[in-house]
Amino acid sequence: MNDPIEEAKRLFAYLNGELNEEENRKMEEQIRQDERLQELVVQLRDKDYITRELTAMRHYDTAAAKAKVKERASMNVTASAASVRKHNFRNLLLMAASLLVIVIAGAWWYSDTAKVTPPTLSQEVKQAMEKSFQQERNIAEVLDAGEPIAQKKNAADIRKLDLTEEAAEELLAARRVTTYHDKEFWMTLPDGTVVHLNYDSHLIYPEKFHGDYREVILSGDAYFLVAKDERHPFVVHTLQGDICDYGTEFYVESVKNTGAVNVVLVSGKVGVKPRNGAEQLMKPSEKASLLNNQVSMEKTDVSSYVAWNTGSFVFVDCRLDKLMNVLSGWNNIKVSFANEKMKEIRFTGNIDKYSGLEHALEALSDVTGLSFTQKGNLVTVEP
Repeated sequence: MNDPIEEAKRLFAYLNGELNEEENRKMEEQIRQDERLQELVVQLRDKDYITRELTAMRHYDTAAAKAKVKERASMNVTASAASVRKHNFRNLLLMAASLLVIVIAGAWWYSDTAKVTPPTLSQEVKQAMEKSFQQERNIAEVLDAGEPIAQKKNAADIRKLDLTEEAAEELLAARRVTTYHDKEFWMTLPDGTVVHLNYDSHLIYPEKFHGDYREVILSGDAYFLVAKDERHPFVVHTLQGDICDYGTEFYVESVKNTGAVNVVLVSGKVGVKPRNGAEQLMKPSEKASLLNNQVSMEKTDVSSYVAWNTGSFVFVDCRLDKLMNVLSGWNNIKVSFANEKMKEIRFTGNIDKYSGLEHALEALSDVTGLSFTQKGNLVTVEP
């Protein structure tokens, strides 16, 4: 007799689409021949059933239960009829599957039943996250949901936005994450969405998403790798409007000198909606700018935004003063130019975010021929 625990795992693999063609065919045939197994499959695809099982099993001794299943599986079957043997095994399979709900079903339900697909993180992203942790860049102030100071700050942000009553209520008692001048922060939201928050930014998000939308509030810059859930669009609220995402990868930046909010779509499908306007759909490699209830779109090279998310600053024909603005924010320094003409020097190249300021200044000096001298938190640029 097959191991019912392994058979139950195979059933979950079938539901998650992980079996090959032959294994899938055999499992479908097994399900067709067994009404109780058909019923179990229906249950495992039901969110409320999974929730009830997980709640009931919260204090369940899974080790003892698994041993019990193993014990029953090893018992001699005294009846000689093949149908009786199959019936006993079905009972064990059903028992094993119920047991595995607490171990597997929660994650499986996220990825299949609810049609929520977490983003796939590239090796480059994982390495960037590791470097950020190692160099103590991944630091933020986190105010948990329900803290009075969080609610006070959240309320101030909400008053500036046009939110539904339901969204305002949910985001009022939500978690608030704020990055420092020279820090960043990687976080995973309750639906599996990964957010890379840039310095001087903050994000408000609930501990659990409810309702028809997954809504957050952003002030500043962030790179989003959104978990796919077409039934529950992911909405980023900003001062200039909303970004409605259906499971994709995009970057949002707040332009401090103009107040505009730029959205760069790396892949997938995004709609942008100004405060009092209609939603407009974006295509990959497009940048939308939201300002004063207007939306303008243009083609853009997304490589620099992807590179930022994976640990590099990419500059293409960039003025030196703008480049130094990026480095000053990232390294919490001030920059002084000996003359105005040097600000107009153009630079094209990549700078590793995690290699340190000294390395970046040496690279700039080699390319431009200028002198970059650091004293404390001041960098002076001279001929």
